[in-house]
Amino acid sequence: MNTPLIRLGCCASAFLGAWLLVLSPVSALAQEEEIVELSPFEVNTAKDVGYYAGNSISATKTNIPLQKLPMNVQVMTRTFLDDLNATDIESVMAYAASASPATNEPGRFALRGFVNPNPMRNGVDTLSETNFVSTLTLDRIEIVKGPAAILYGITEPGGLINMITKKPLFKQQGSLGLQFGDYSTSRAEIDLTGPISEKIAYRMIAGYSDIGYEVDFAKDETTTIAPSLLFQLAPKTTLLLAMEYQDLKSVPDTGAILKLDDTTNERIGFIQANYYGVPKTFNHMGPDGRKNTETTFLTADFQHRFANDQWAVRAVINKTKTSLDQDTRLGAGAEIKVGGKYGYVRNHVLARLVDRDETVFQGEITGHFDLGGITNRVLLGYEKTAYEQDQKAFRQNNAIAPMNLKDPSSWDFSIPIAPENRSLKPADFFSDQDTWSIYGVHQAELLSGRLNTLLGLRYDVVEASTLDRLVSPPALGSVPTSKSWTPQVGALFALTPTVGVYASYSESFTPNTSVNPDGSLFDPATGEGTDFGLKFNAPDGRFNATLSVFDIKKVNIVRQDGDRRNNDPLGRLWFIASGQERSQGYEADIIMTPVDNYQMTVSYAYIDAYVVSNADAPAEEGNQLGEAPTHNFAWWNKYTFSQGPLNGFYVGAGLTSRSKSKLDSQVVNLTVSYPSYTAVDVVVGYKHEAKKYPWEVAVRLNNATNELYMARNRSYADGRNVQVTAKLHF
Repeated sequence: MNTPLIRLGCCASAFLGAWLLVLSPVSALAQEEEIVELSPFEVNTAKDVGYYAGNSISATKTNIPLQKLPMNVQVMTRTFLDDLNATDIESVMAYAASASPATNEPGRFALRGFVNPNPMRNGVDTLSETNFVSTLTLDRIEIVKGPAAILYGITEPGGLINMITKKPLFKQQGSLGLQFGDYSTSRAEIDLTGPISEKIAYRMIAGYSDIGYEVDFAKDETTTIAPSLLFQLAPKTTLLLAMEYQDLKSVPDTGAILKLDDTTNERIGFIQANYYGVPKTFNHMGPDGRKNTETTFLTADFQHRFANDQWAVRAVINKTKTSLDQDTRLGAGAEIKVGGKYGYVRNHVLARLVDRDETVFQGEITGHFDLGGITNRVLLGYEKTAYEQDQKAFRQNNAIAPMNLKDPSSWDFSIPIAPENRSLKPADFFSDQDTWSIYGVHQAELLSGRLNTLLGLRYDVVEASTLDRLVSPPALGSVPTSKSWTPQVGALFALTPTVGVYASYSESFTPNTSVNPDGSLFDPATGEGTDFGLKFNAPDGRFNATLSVFDIKKVNIVRQDGDRRNNDPLGRLWFIASGQERSQGYEADIIMTPVDNYQMTVSYAYIDAYVVSNADAPAEEGNQLGEAPTHNFAWWNKYTFSQGPLNGFYVGAGLTSRSKSKLDSQVVNLTVSYPSYTAVDVVVGYKHEAKKYPWEVAVRLNNATNELYMARNRSYADGRNVQVTAKLHF
């Protein structure tokens, strides 16, 4: 049998052999240590101790010790990712209690109750609508909690997720990995890096994955290619050129169907696994639904240090192109009546063609100097972003007769009408958004380093327009220019060498670029947040913790107006400003090494996120924000045997627990919620520490207790399943 995995394994072996032959003449150039000295714009992982990250790059865009930052930044190191045996961002973020899965798109999360559209990639929005975010090219994941607009501009007030990618090294090394698992899941990956010459290093990462799910038909097939080159132009000057291409072919999951009360028509539960005998694996999408995405990231990053390394400049250009080809079935969100009887779902179909293009330029200068006994660090930056989106949509309501959930023999999963022949065209537009920004950050160390302060200010100007091609002639509508100042202030005082107390205030903004069919527009949504907390950092690295209390407000939020959309004879999208939302709570993030060879992480968050006011729908006031559990707990442990007959073996176990959460704050009926759950994952592995070719094998048991719960937006998590991973290092 010539399966895709076998083909990829053969290709990977040939690819690996070819690279080893090509690189063998330069292998002598490999050094025990990096010959490139890191600039302040790059994170220093040398201070990482297992799961503990000594420094962060996302909070200030410069390499600053976490213990000096007056904010809560949670870092998932590469060691943590590897120990989890995590191959996607979902598996990693399950152990960040402040984050909960949001929307029906894996890779999107709510932070402190507010949904973040996409994780960032090296500080730039990923733009993607992918169903799967791989950890293959990632070096670490950093979560900045609370508003972070002074450095990243347009963000949600709950915080941001920044994925830091791997860079070329001047040390010859590589790895080859294979994985097999339940639901016909298979993966293969290769990661090679090293010197080409004394001044040039390379990295080549490639992978293929075919991921299956317990839900019928759902799958993600992904091909990733990520080459990069690092040029040491001078002792203090570097240029990084990097590309990452990802081709994702998906059959999505439509999620669980809501049961309606036969008398009141209110939502009373989920049909799957509860009513009519419909299994939790039921997927209304069928095998022919598709959501295919191609994404390309291009980066050129120039850095130079001068003035005895006290100052450094950076100029970086990021270009992201993504295209989406989607044709999916809709209408199965809740059952309907047919002939006076419940137990049916609609069969709408929707096709979308979306092309997005974003070019970002960032120019920054940073430096440090002493003045009057105060150590000062400054960062000044300019950012220019040009974003374009071209979107067409084709819809047909009731494309086929309603599906009778009680009669599997009548289930029709076809998509019978070609997109161009559908009666509705909900979207046909070209939009662009241009943003320019200036920002500055000042950090100061006073009182012999016991007091660390942070001051930041950013100014953004956003201009946007949309060409509506649904009307004749096409109409160009411009959104009023958004101008916003976003400040941040904070201070951390070291009570002792190991304990510090901090406080911070920050703001955020998000332009509301939505335009209603009648031309009506909206002002930007703005947010503000305060944080108070304690930081503990044991000198031996065995105990590190951050405890924080937060209060965040967001006003002038724009949502889709479902009533107007459903009653629009043309099926057009309408929007409405929903008022004010608030999130209050506290968090604890702890990393411990109680004894040698044993590490654990513990994370807990209490999040009270709710609708404060909504003049358009007063009944929503007081509702819990959708997909924002009040209680969130995560605990991961790993122990490695270093002596005796079990030498080299390791065991890991994780527990994640979430309280119940509301489906959507716009749903007045509070009867139906996502149920609470506690899930357990277990990993058992062996590392053979050979000098030349170390290797390891790991078996991961996901959802070991076979818990029935929803991983995100009405989609059931996979039941108990096994994945086996083998990796060779060289």
